Amino acid sequence: MDDVWGTATTLGYFVQNYTKRQGTFAQTAEQRGYFTPFDMEVDMFELMCSYEPRMKVLPFIDGGQGTSDEISVGRKNMLSLLQANPEPGSLAGFISWWWPFTLGAAQALKQMNRSDVPLFNHYLSIQFLEAWVAKQVPVAFSCDSPFPEIGRKTGELAVKLARGEDVPNLVYRVPVITVLPEQAQEALTLLKSQDETGDRTAQAVRRLIAARRRRLSPSPGARQTSERSKNTIVGLRPSVRLRTQPNDWNQAV
Repeated sequence: MDDVWGTATTLGYFVQNYTKRQGTFAQTAEQRGYFTPFDMEVDMFELMCSYEPRMKVLPFIDGGQGTSDEISVGRKNMLSLLQANPEPGSLAGFISWWWPFTLGAAQALKQMNRSDVPLFNHYLSIQFLEAWVAKQVPVAFSCDSPFPEIGRKTGELAVKLARGEDVPNLVYRVPVITVLPEQAQEALTLLKSQDETGDRTAQAVRRLIAARRRRLSPSPGARQTSERSKNTIVGLRPSVRLRTQPNDWNQAV
């Protein structure tokens, strides 16, 4: 499991230090109750700021439940926030715990000709990093969890359990990935490489399963059933974390 409290405190400390622990802040994520880690991170940031008398956190901005175009949702919500806070400097920072909302917020800032609100992002994706590298988003900081590392560690533990080895009931600490603007290109290159490796692994698994099916040589009737279900037997699909969103930068005029 990724370190939810770790990502929350890492981003929270950066925001506090970046803004000198003063100002008004807003944060957004998917609807409360939809994804518990987001709820935990939102609450942690509010808790951290509650001990800072010069920091104020506005009510949580609800991003909805996993729509197909969360960038538009993020843009709409940010436009409403900017209209409610029209004075330059009235917002010290905007924290987005889900990258499509970050892209939407950046579009809204551009549309309203506002350059005074720094964005702080959680979760990385190729689409987000490409926009960051192209300087389309005024993001001051981003963080994430090293999911390939988590996968490797989970695999190691699974193999040990399958072999009947004794696996202590321990909690393995997962480091937090931090990225600054000058590191965005490096992060993008790494993420693309990890995606390509994941694709090759998935293809290899599919080939192994196909070879196994051929060795089993099912009867004609069974072969028809197997053919209908072949795309559901292997549950290989891209991580939700890296899914893309409709890229409508040209709409932000």
